[in-house]
Amino acid sequence: MSTATPLVLTMTEIAALAQVHRPVVSTWRARSATSEHPFPGPISQRGSQLLFDAGDVSRWLTDTGHGNNASADRDAAAHAAIPSSASFDAITALLTLRVATGRSLSGLSDAELIDHADAADPDDAMLFREVEATPNLGTVARYVDELVDAAYGEAPAFERILSTHRQKRADGTPAPVLNADGIHLVAGVAKGLALTSTHDDSTERLAELVDSTGTATDVTVEIARDERFEDIVASLDGTTGTDAHALRRIRRRLAVHKITTRDQRPDSDARQLHLAILGSSTPAAAVDAVGILSAIDEIAVQLDHSQLALIVGPSAVLSDADLDRTADEVRSGVLRSGQLRAIIRLPAGFRAGMPRQSLTLWVMGPAHPDVELADRWTMIADLSTARRDPSFDTDLISDVVASLGTHSTVRAHAFRFARLAFTRQLLARGGSLVQTPTSGAATRSNQSAVEDSLRAETLMTELGLPNVSVAPAPPEVHSARPRLATIGQRLDSRQLCYIAGNRLTAELVESTPAASGRVRVIGPDEVLGDRIVGSRSVDRLQFSSELPSGRLTEPGDVVFCTAPSPAAIVDREGLSVVQYPARILRIRPDGDDELLPDVLAADVNARSASDTTWRAWPSRGVDPRQRATLSATLDSLRDERAAISLHLARLDELESVLVDGVAHSRLTLSAPHVADTSDPSKGHP
Repeated sequence: MSTATPLVLTMTEIAALAQVHRPVVSTWRARSATSEHPFPGPISQRGSQLLFDAGDVSRWLTDTGHGNNASADRDAAAHAAIPSSASFDAITALLTLRVATGRSLSGLSDAELIDHADAADPDDAMLFREVEATPNLGTVARYVDELVDAAYGEAPAFERILSTHRQKRADGTPAPVLNADGIHLVAGVAKGLALTSTHDDSTERLAELVDSTGTATDVTVEIARDERFEDIVASLDGTTGTDAHALRRIRRRLAVHKITTRDQRPDSDARQLHLAILGSSTPAAAVDAVGILSAIDEIAVQLDHSQLALIVGPSAVLSDADLDRTADEVRSGVLRSGQLRAIIRLPAGFRAGMPRQSLTLWVMGPAHPDVELADRWTMIADLSTARRDPSFDTDLISDVVASLGTHSTVRAHAFRFARLAFTRQLLARGGSLVQTPTSGAATRSNQSAVEDSLRAETLMTELGLPNVSVAPAPPEVHSARPRLATIGQRLDSRQLCYIAGNRLTAELVESTPAASGRVRVIGPDEVLGDRIVGSRSVDRLQFSSELPSGRLTEPGDVVFCTAPSPAAIVDREGLSVVQYPARILRIRPDGDDELLPDVLAADVNARSASDTTWRAWPSRGVDPRQRATLSATLDSLRDERAAISLHLARLDELESVLVDGVAHSRLTLSAPHVADTSDPSKGHP
């Protein structure tokens, strides 16, 4: 590596180059100071940061064998601090020039570099002015060549420089909305939609990508990595909300990835796919709901029979309730157009820098011309609590693509996540566009009332349980909407009361059953079933002394925890101390009488292990007229289960006594009806 101005590394960059933690570099400097191979000393300083010669450092790593990167000498330029004379725009312009000329830039004079830039960008659409304005152009060009060698290509070099630039938030560059997982998922959905574009039986036509908001470059680049999309065209026609400077950067990035761009979309028979990733990338920024929905409305106006749109934005805008009136009117207008074909609320974890924030995905396409407005449908899915198993992405893409079919093909598809909803129903009910579903373990909504009735009666007869009449609910009751509300909503409406757990010291809790003067403890171990309820206790006077504001449970309280997985039990006796992080949900006696502790606990136990946002958990109410009968029947089932458990425990005890007694010759069993299967010829010991 030889440049007029040496490349330099900070201590942090040295750690990244060597693939070690930052303190390790300080340790190397201190311990090697008196050795035969001392760590290279700094050659300059930038503010409070020491700067080291990248060549010296990489040679030291290679010679001493320190670090975890055997290619440190080759990779040094990729980790080196950007030369002070080089801006992000200058480096990316020269990277783009390398791709355009197909040659290295070292050895060219400044005048030759500017001539090459003029030839590559005669309209000055992306790189000419940046190259012309760069001081010490030859030095920066040599750095760019070394960077490309270290990163193994112009495209990886561009992405590395872009990542560093975004982390520093230099010149106000916004961070991306999607993280790597989000980009991969959205690109997968986009490719699935693009591959549905077929215009004849022999040729599969891939979509031209239209980024009219200038927000989908990350996804476009990810799509282009797929060899099936090598000839993809990205249209920047009508790009709105993107200043000219940012648009030049978009063009350079796409050019480095060898993606053809157009500023105007030609008339074409190929289906075009609009992409938009909307929303602020900064946590502190307020969400501009009207601005986001207006941008979507602009896209919807452009769609014709051969075009689709894939839009990602904040769930608070695209799917959730509580929009202000103006934003709600814009969203309802998009719904009424019949172009909104799928609404998918994604799990948290796809937003860059905001892992707990949820995004929603919209798929838009031409409205079915042969379907009346009243009969048009939208596929909806709430995946906010879904677990991402290995088939998650594939199944989601399959559901999204299927949502574009006709009514018959939609009915024929086995949807894993989505379900069909008439658009008129979404408009009529208002609020959230995706109903929060109850878990499959907590609902049997897909079963018919007759099937449930027959099965319940059969089980009761087989088990010899109390004779409770079970019959299908009357049609007017069965067709009524489920009594669903989140726990947060029930707290707000004062149906439930939340009580925090008590922070107990280890000395206060003893592994002894509650006796006189002691009260039992219910913590996460008891809730999860790892301990028997009642096996731990605290002294009541000591508890009152150390925690004077501590509270005990009341009969019927639901004790729950969120980690390591959601779980809940009903404390039927009360007078227990709940140990944090377990907590209490108490049904208010003056609240709505549709809540039942057993149903509430069942709904908590049905949540997935990754779903810790307990205020958003759905809870079901029951018909108040059925509440007392259901409660009494569940009590009977519980008594029966306790009797069976006792019977099983006694069987286990009997088995142990017999096995040990006979094995140690303490017992002799006499069973005349059991044949002796021993072999007399073998005798006895």
